[in-house]
Amino acid sequence: MIMSLKYSQLNKAGMIIRRTCVLLIFIWVCISCNRKENSTKIIAHRGTWDEHNAPENSIASLKESIKLGLDGSEFDVWMTKDSVLVVNHAPEFAEKYIETATYEELAVYNLSNLEKLPKLEDYLKTGVGQNRTKLVLEIKTPKISHERKGFIAQRCVELVEQLGLEDIVEYICFDFDIGLKIIELTKKSPVSYLGWKLDRELLDLKNAGFSGIDFHIKTYKEDTALIDRAKAIGLETNVWTVNDEADMIWFLEKGIDLITTDKPALLKEVMQR
Repeated sequence: MIMSLKYSQLNKAGMIIRRTCVLLIFIWVCISCNRKENSTKIIAHRGTWDEHNAPENSIASLKESIKLGLDGSEFDVWMTKDSVLVVNHAPEFAEKYIETATYEELAVYNLSNLEKLPKLEDYLKTGVGQNRTKLVLEIKTPKISHERKGFIAQRCVELVEQLGLEDIVEYICFDFDIGLKIIELTKKSPVSYLGWKLDRELLDLKNAGFSGIDFHIKTYKEDTALIDRAKAIGLETNVWTVNDEADMIWFLEKGIDLITTDKPALLKEVMQR
């Protein structure tokens, strides 16, 4: 009798435990199904410099992006008077206009970490041997002649292909014609249209061969349906430059594909919460 009672009590306890486990699994599944998976990618704006005391667009800033395992690192490209492709944001370096100076004239000066003005070839070679961090190459619009647009686009694509980096290089540009030239020349690398505002129809960009849009933060804030409209026709969405935590959260909740930021470590922390 005592053994039978103990067996009955154990059986009831076992049933309670099993039912509790089933309930907990059910709750976990419900939470998992309702949780919006965050697939937004982090792009370091001009490399990872702000949080690591490195110069913008320096090779050191790219190395930091790779070290952090970021999804991408953006940088800007100009062409010197003697057709050397260099990495710099502004059209001037050391108070000299890049397009009207030779590389030898510019190489007299250093970045704040004592690097020389990086040649694009050296910069790209830093990304060789890894495939985690995309190299987001922005071709700056030439200011001295229209003809240089096609030439600089061609030189960039040729160099990328020469180094065998088509799979990790992506292009962005403000100039529509430069974008079209890259699309014509490249077979693998995506090309996104940069803009301060939406000045072209999304469908026109898609039909022209652009893979995505890359607009200023204000553009998306003023047109809150832009992300969904772009995604609906297969355009990837990127925003720049998002440095405020509240803005990061806003764009994450909107489900944007990529966020370009000067503070990639902060964005990474926000996404991991």
